[in-house]
Amino acid sequence: MMRIRFYADSSVNANGFIVHYTPTDRLCGGVFAIGDDDGPVNISSPGYPSTPDQNPTNCRWSLGAPSGKQIRLTINDLLISGDSDCSTNFLHLRDKSSFVSEGPAQDLQICNISTPFIFDSYGDELTYELANCNRTYSALDGRVVSPGWPNRYPHNMNCVITIAIPDPKKRIAMYFNQFDIEDHNSCRYDYIEVFDGSLSNSIGKHCGAVIPDPIVSNTSTILIQVKSDSSINLGGFEMTYVASNSGCGGTLTATSGTFSSPPPGISNCVWVLDLPTRRRPTIQFPVMDLRQNSTACAGAHVEIRDGGIRLLLMEDIAM
Repeated sequence: MMRIRFYADSSVNANGFIVHYTPTDRLCGGVFAIGDDDGPVNISSPGYPSTPDQNPTNCRWSLGAPSGKQIRLTINDLLISGDSDCSTNFLHLRDKSSFVSEGPAQDLQICNISTPFIFDSYGDELTYELANCNRTYSALDGRVVSPGWPNRYPHNMNCVITIAIPDPKKRIAMYFNQFDIEDHNSCRYDYIEVFDGSLSNSIGKHCGAVIPDPIVSNTSTILIQVKSDSSINLGGFEMTYVASNSGCGGTLTATSGTFSSPPPGISNCVWVLDLPTRRRPTIQFPVMDLRQNSTACAGAHVEIRDGGIRLLLMEDIAM
């Protein structure tokens, strides 16, 4: 467990800081190397077939075959509830062809097909992904990514991601780590729009490649509408959220994420990185600006503790 505390007084304001922490972990998905003598590899979605997983799902599998071989993917059972255009729940197949002469790589998004369905790769690498567009998160912290992540988000998408914390006294802070959505001066085509409490209370629409500033709610519910048209699709977004009483600080249990200094007016925050057993966090400060007049850590500073042991006290630093 790692604890990061930020304190600021009322004397000098600077740009603050951003923290990235790693490593990453996956609850589903994986990488499979298929040999010449191996039999068929069976892969299924979480909970199949008896108890389908009702939680937000984003699983990615990668299949590799010996050089010069092809991969045949046979889908024997596919029941995915979603729109007819596969913009909400879908299975995304991507063929990373290493044989340029065979034609361009295949990229297919499916949700409503007759089975069995056969997909042959051009080359020896194939990835496929099961994703859910409309999602609801209720944990006190989490990681949220755009549909299709880490690949491009789908075309003609219109879904709502809901973060609803059961405790009405909590506020939610969202910290974006990566952001790449088709740019437009009024975000007309592709965008995310953030709502505080309900879809009638918009607190910002975002597009382009500039990472949005941290967003702090006034309620215990945030809704994120994600929309795209039929033309350009880019990398999407990845962000971390955490709930706390003040909208600053909180306990982060995901094995990777991002958080940053709060908006002006919030001056005493503690983040706790509580990772699974045998996992140790590594933290990076890509941005750090706590310039101040004090030289005795009486003003703005960041304190890092490993359990109860102080590791580092940072002040008067610009990076």
